Amino acid sequence: RESLPALRPGQCPDPVSRSGLAGRVNVRTVKDTTIRRVPVRTGRPRKPEISPGVLDAALRLYGERGWSGLSIRSVCELAGVGRSSIYSRWSSLDELLTAAFVWHLSAPAPAADAFRENLIAEARLRAAVYLGKYSKAVYRLMVEGQLGLEPAAPIYRQLLRTEIHREQALIEGAVASGELPAESSVRRILDRIEGTVVMHIQSSPATRLDEVRAGIDVYVQELVDDVLDMERARAARIRA
Repeated sequence: RESLPALRPGQCPDPVSRSGLAGRVNVRTVKDTTIRRVPVRTGRPRKPEISPGVLDAALRLYGERGWSGLSIRSVCELAGVGRSSIYSRWSSLDELLTAAFVWHLSAPAPAADAFRENLIAEARLRAAVYLGKYSKAVYRLMVEGQLGLEPAAPIYRQLLRTEIHREQALIEGAVASGELPAESSVRRILDRIEGTVVMHIQSSPATRLDEVRAGIDVYVQELVDDVLDMERARAARIRA
């Protein structure tokens, strides 16, 4: 009686083998019984695209409803994610809202040794914040933060300090380098730029906001140039 040729794990017999067993052996598969170590997953990997969707939902809901109408559940429903997706990233609703504002108000990358361009970029960022998708959330944060309501107050103070310090550093650096006169007032420059941008937007009727958005870049550039020229002229009068 002919013996079958030895098979390696996972090998099927050749239907036209030299042993002449074609048609006499009906072996379709030979299973490999070798034990392989399979890596064990410790948890579901985070999807990077989830965070922007959650932060977007938090800002939109806060703008529409305020803190009292904001909840993890409502954010999950609007963002289309589970609660675990939020709690794996942020430990509380306060932390989530803070992260949302930090994400939205991220600063532009500074241009090297270009004080005027950096100041214009900062002013344009501020205008975009007041005119943008989350303007309701920003205005609500300003109101609730100035009233001392929690958790808006600490978020407002944190963001306000960050913005002011960033702009102060720009102006102080320009004074130190001689690009602005030593008599320049940091507070006066900031007040004129920030106050004018806010007033320009808030005093415009809703029917004109599209027009304001279309021209805001030119408006801001001309505003910064005017403020810097006035500060230099003021310094010249002081010296005279």
